[in-house]
Amino acid sequence: MTYFSEPISASAETRKAYRDGIQALIRRRAEELEAIRRKEVTPSHMKAIQPMYREKLKKMLGWPLTGPVLDPAPKVTRVHLADEEGVVIDRVTLEVMEGVPMTALLFTPTDLAEGEKIPGVLCQHGGAGTPELISGLWGDTHNYNQMLRRVLEKRVVVIAPQLLLWRHPEEEQEFMPPFDRPRTDAALRQLGGTLTALEIYGLQRMIDYLAALPQVDESRLGMVGLSYGGFYTLLTAAIDTRLKAAVSSCSFNSHAYGTICDWCFQDAALKLMNAETAALVAPRALAIEVGKADELFDYKEAIREAENIPAFFEAFDAPDKFLFRVFEGPHEFDKGPKSLDFFFNNL
Repeated sequence: MTYFSEPISASAETRKAYRDGIQALIRRRAEELEAIRRKEVTPSHMKAIQPMYREKLKKMLGWPLTGPVLDPAPKVTRVHLADEEGVVIDRVTLEVMEGVPMTALLFTPTDLAEGEKIPGVLCQHGGAGTPELISGLWGDTHNYNQMLRRVLEKRVVVIAPQLLLWRHPEEEQEFMPPFDRPRTDAALRQLGGTLTALEIYGLQRMIDYLAALPQVDESRLGMVGLSYGGFYTLLTAAIDTRLKAAVSSCSFNSHAYGTICDWCFQDAALKLMNAETAALVAPRALAIEVGKADELFDYKEAIREAENIPAFFEAFDAPDKFLFRVFEGPHEFDKGPKSLDFFFNNL
């Protein structure tokens, strides 16, 4: 019996047409939903019912942000690591949910007067990062450019949580357990949540801990982060109103056509994209910075999305509480002082 056969190349165009059709469909659908979102989520509407939009964001991200705090007083362990000149370093672990120990490094200035209270700041690492990396405990801080130490120099208490984002140095891989972040996120989505929601829930428990420290002024809390850390900073500041100022570095852009899978959420294009999420921070202070030479994200997409934000802050009578910057640099925390100066001026 003879069977029909053809070269592999013969059907190549049909596959290409199918792929291109799906991509074009995504673009059209994104543009349609953006038009609806811009019409419905207006600055005046946001000002009128901002708490309702905050709840929409929580529902969009999912469990456990959609439920009550499961353990309002998590188990805490605190291990002293070192006394440096002017600062005490501890490793803190909070059981943010049953059997889920989230760890952080805590940096406390030692020159405080009796009863003195100072600001508290979360410093959040990005992809492939750890608290030890960004604080210089492993030497070079790479593209963080001493982000944590520069914050610490302003005489604040700093806490640097560990998210499920580390990557092992080849020579130390035995100390860095492997994980599959997309698969973990997919499993949580089937359970009504996301990995983002779970980690923001943990970050909020870190804020609980930081705010309760005797040295910390709970009315002066802030957060800064790079890359994935910038992504988490924007979302956490949008959700948790205890944060009075935030710096989101090298993560802001338009996700309308999909970028990183765990940065995209059900119906976001119709409800809240990055500009509207930023609007949830108003009238508190928000700085967004992007690198013009960023090799991961197109700064022009960030500009396009950020153009929609000032009107929201103006609606809250807080136009000076929003700063958007494009700096001359790659995917890094800006070496210049402008974003951190803005942050501390508002903290």
